[in-house]
Amino acid sequence: LDMGSRRAHEEAAVAAARAAVVAGFAGTSNLAAGRRYGLTTIGTAAHSFTLVHDDEPAAFSSQIASHGSGTTLLVDTYDVPTGVRRAVEAAGQGLGAGRLDSGDLPALAREVRAQLDALGATGTRVVVSSDLDEYAIAALAAASVDAYGVGTSVVTGSGAPTCGMVYKLVSR
Repeated sequence: LDMGSRRAHEEAAVAAARAAVVAGFAGTSNLAAGRRYGLTTIGTAAHSFTLVHDDEPAAFSSQIASHGSGTTLLVDTYDVPTGVRRAVEAAGQGLGAGRLDSGDLPALAREVRAQLDALGATGTRVVVSSDLDEYAIAALAAASVDAYGVGTSVVTGSGAPTCGMVYKLVSR
């Protein structure tokens, strides 16, 4: 899944999204590219979306109200096992996917898959993101991952310097 738009100029992001889909990506998070070229659009929410709500259950409920239970919920903003449990409580066993964006992705993916199965959400996919490239994806080959969200490496190209940063929302 192409998730690189935030790392590029607006028109470059549209071009990169189209190129990613032509190269074999299943879809893009870039709505302009989807509209312009008829590409499948995909998406999830950012950590800031979760943080702007009073709590994680409220964020999940809000996203499900807008996108339905088949959406992809970001489950690692606070505590992964709690996030997975809350996601299934909010969406039911029809939850589309749980996304991991930080931490030890191979280990967490296996733990999340086991937890989803134990909760009866056997059809729920596990999606990972977090500065993935072809090497990180190869390292995840043995993990229980259904889809990969790739951003920076798609739109910036190999060897181009990027700034990896995390910010914390402290006021809303």
